[in-house]
Amino acid sequence: MPVTINTLENVLFMELINDISFEIGGKLVVLIEHQSSVNQNMPLWLLMYIEGRNDAIARRCRKLAEYSAFIAKAREFERELGDREEALKATINYCREHDILKEFLEKHATEVISMLITEWNTDEAKKVWYEEGGEEEREKIVKNALAKGYPLDTIHAIIGLDMETIRDIQARQ
Repeated sequence: MPVTINTLENVLFMELINDISFEIGGKLVVLIEHQSSVNQNMPLWLLMYIEGRNDAIARRCRKLAEYSAFIAKAREFERELGDREEALKATINYCREHDILKEFLEKHATEVISMLITEWNTDEAKKVWYEEGGEEEREKIVKNALAKGYPLDTIHAIIGLDMETIRDIQARQ
């Protein structure tokens, strides 16, 4: 059986080519992906391999067919406009107008654009997770301190939150 080795070209996400797939006899796609860190874009990468390679799958799954149409239109607009972000905005508008992933794009258009134009950075993600988690923890500590009757200025001195934030938390209790 003939084996075809594939790599993604003209990807929408990053310019790196660091993965590969195989087609065996035109029937089986074996995807190999190595990630040394968490990557939220893996479903997108996997679908990019499948897109256009197996029309029978796309015909049986409307969402996959719509996804393929989205990718094809994004590539077309990027060639025409020469700017990835503008191409994605045009693609999203086109897809909404033509009922392609419409419901999903109405809810997540901003996330789609952000994901496709931003490189994944694990250190930055960890920082955001820490900050988000830290915010929740600080709020819990403020609520506990307020419940125990600590003065606002003492809470401010211990936690380091500004007085307005502490007062907001107090008002929500």
